[in-house]
Amino acid sequence: MPLPPGSALYGEWSPSDLSTNAVATGTTITSNNSSTAGARGYLSRSGSAKVCLSFTNVTLSGANDCVGIASAAEPLTAATSSGDEAILTMSGNQFGNGGSVGTHSIPIPAAATVDFAFNFELALWWVRVNGGNWNGDAAGDPATGAVGNAMTARDGGDAKFPYVILTGTSTHATLVTSPTWTLPAGYSTWVFDDSTTSYSNWGGAGNRTALIATSYSGITGGCFPATDLSALLDGSLTTGSCTTSMSWGSTNTAALLKFDFRSGNKMVIDAFTWRQDAASTHGTWSFAGSNDDITYTNLTTGITLGGATDTEYTFSNSTGYRYYKLFQTGGTTSATPWLKEIDFRIKPDTSQNTSYDNSLSRGGRSLFITTSFSGLAGGCGSNYAAPLIDGEMATGCTASTAWDASGTAAVLEFDFGSGNTPVIDEFLWYQSANASHGTWSFAGSLNGSTWTNLTTGITLGVSNGYGQKAFPFTNTTGYRYYKLFQTGGTTSNVPWNSEIEFKVGVSGGGTWASTEAPDTMSAIGYPGFPGVGGQFASTEAIDHMVAIGLTSDLGLWRSTEAPDIFGATGRLPIQGPWASTEATDHMVATGVGFGQNGIWASTENPDIFAASGSTPITGVLASTEITDRFVALGAGVTRARRRRQLIVA
Repeated sequence: MPLPPGSALYGEWSPSDLSTNAVATGTTITSNNSSTAGARGYLSRSGSAKVCLSFTNVTLSGANDCVGIASAAEPLTAATSSGDEAILTMSGNQFGNGGSVGTHSIPIPAAATVDFAFNFELALWWVRVNGGNWNGDAAGDPATGAVGNAMTARDGGDAKFPYVILTGTSTHATLVTSPTWTLPAGYSTWVFDDSTTSYSNWGGAGNRTALIATSYSGITGGCFPATDLSALLDGSLTTGSCTTSMSWGSTNTAALLKFDFRSGNKMVIDAFTWRQDAASTHGTWSFAGSNDDITYTNLTTGITLGGATDTEYTFSNSTGYRYYKLFQTGGTTSATPWLKEIDFRIKPDTSQNTSYDNSLSRGGRSLFITTSFSGLAGGCGSNYAAPLIDGEMATGCTASTAWDASGTAAVLEFDFGSGNTPVIDEFLWYQSANASHGTWSFAGSLNGSTWTNLTTGITLGVSNGYGQKAFPFTNTTGYRYYKLFQTGGTTSNVPWNSEIEFKVGVSGGGTWASTEAPDTMSAIGYPGFPGVGGQFASTEAIDHMVAIGLTSDLGLWRSTEAPDIFGATGRLPIQGPWASTEATDHMVATGVGFGQNGIWASTENPDIFAASGSTPITGVLASTEITDRFVALGAGVTRARRRRQLIVA
């Protein structure tokens, strides 16, 4: 099983991206004096994502104070009207794509809620205040693309982060990366969610050339690559080039396109979008999945491929497959259009052990992972390792790192912290240009001194022209420490080294517990889902147990007092009764339980707590007495959620 797609920290502000006057408390940002304060969030989005986020309790002061998203290059001292951003100012102005956008002013009053919808595919965005019209226009609609504001185009824009500029001590805003309002059709939350298929999930769109191996048969003519289908998976919509797009002849009658997600990966796909630059058709086709590349299950048949510039094909599928193929069953292909891209509506099969869709895999991970290095020189001075886990793909010594051409014994080490032993069986390496850094090995350790080699003799670098390369290997053991170390050759001074991402799972199970006797808080069994939203808290002074932020698919659970530093990133049980252990507060969940259906109720008068139907979407769950020992009992999982580990911070 993969770890959760994120943690509550993915919904918070990055401590490394706060200006001097900004104060971050969980998801809330404030200013500590009358000067300007700026902040960026942890998790960036880009590619072809269609995502939403919100800012609540927004109170601004200066006319140019703002909320929205921006690239890593945008200053935290003041928003620039010509920058790489999509923002709404207090006075109601909208800026994006390097200038002013929008035709309606949308001022932000005090204590406002500001919702955003971003379509990175079409480079459009929408904003509304306190539930009003999108972009201030009754016709505005993110689902249809109507009345959208422009932002940086998909083929060259940097990743965007949540962004805020405040002025004055009375200003503040709370970031909500997993909003609970009804999202526009086709959109998902800003945070990753492996519980549902989405084009925004890993492998769905963007540059996937290192993740998916491709092959084809039955194709002649046109401008087609010699060995693979990389032009359909590179994230580029540029036509007229056999590198970023392709074409085929008009006489093909049995074409076959195959997509291999590689060993250890099973992905659930229930739709795909075919993109070309003309409305020609290519005959009838079928789409099928397989786990052995021999026996295939047809998922949809008799479809007409093409017929528009962008055509989506949806079908019913809940099974994960390693291999998918799109194959022609009738008619002939057309030589007219440039074939630009195929995107998948996708999620990881939750029965598999590792995934790139979790908080340790990608994005800003400096809070989870400590980096160190040796044997490197030149380039970016001493900043050789930390930029590899900041979630930013831009070049330059802030977001990337560069080395000289003389390294022969380089070491990059990654410490996942005390109590954490993730299983890693693959990593992705990103750099800005084709180059080799010599031969390397990758190893794991429980103590930082005794190492087990997991793969050896690999050539670190990129040679495919797409800026990324995957390095898979076999591993089922969890380690706290991992290191990538050079064994031969020399490093290169040619590329910017942008990022390393890990394909991560977990080892074992565990118990959630606080460490002091007065409040024995524990979930026995495997962790599962925590519900949709809201805060969970006991109200007694001795143990302020609180889940910060929304609790759908993510959340850092921790108590706030020093005697019981309780932290665990993960999910809570789906099934089983929840009960406190003392007579004065019989808190129980009747029915299926947390995350599904049933009734939550306490049984005594002093603490009348009830929520009928599905588990709470908003609100606070709390006991009111001092001596409440609250325990979650039961196995706590459905079959699809087994083997999920908690990580105690």
